[in-house]
Amino acid sequence: MIQAQYHGTTVNIPVTPEELRGSGRVYIGWRQPDDADEDGPQVWAVGPEPEQAQSVAHVLLHGKDIEWGYGGSRPADLALSILSHYLRSLLAEIYGDVDQASPSSRHEAYLSALDLHQVFKWRYVARFGHDRWTLPVVEIREWLGRMTQDLSTPERTRDFLRVLLGLTETEER
Repeated sequence: MIQAQYHGTTVNIPVTPEELRGSGRVYIGWRQPDDADEDGPQVWAVGPEPEQAQSVAHVLLHGKDIEWGYGGSRPADLALSILSHYLRSLLAEIYGDVDQASPSSRHEAYLSALDLHQVFKWRYVARFGHDRWTLPVVEIREWLGRMTQDLSTPERTRDFLRVLLGLTETEER
């Protein structure tokens, strides 16, 4: 188990550094034991180094909570949250800090996540196991690459993703 700090509280993330060595950076979701202080499921982006762990903010669109393992509105929010977080992390990679990216780039990242979140939900989030899941970042990147070729993806999103993926590292940290 690795530990991370979140607003002054230590969070125990149920993944070991050994598990991360082969996967690189991953998104991980888990449910807290019934007696835990935290409410609801937890979702984090975790890098090979424990200090790279980040809580994934809930991008509220459909409901007040996130969820996974089925195709409803709360899993749709999780899909949107993961995609938004990942695309913002790519902008941060380019600019050094996501806040240094132009407002239009940040907006395009959100619109791209919004365009793709339902497809991502059905491909990944609806299939996640009940108690715990991990999704390697490299798999998200590959999926986004495929979406740049999919004609059902809006042209604006295809173009934005091509540029964004082209400007960032091919090997995820």
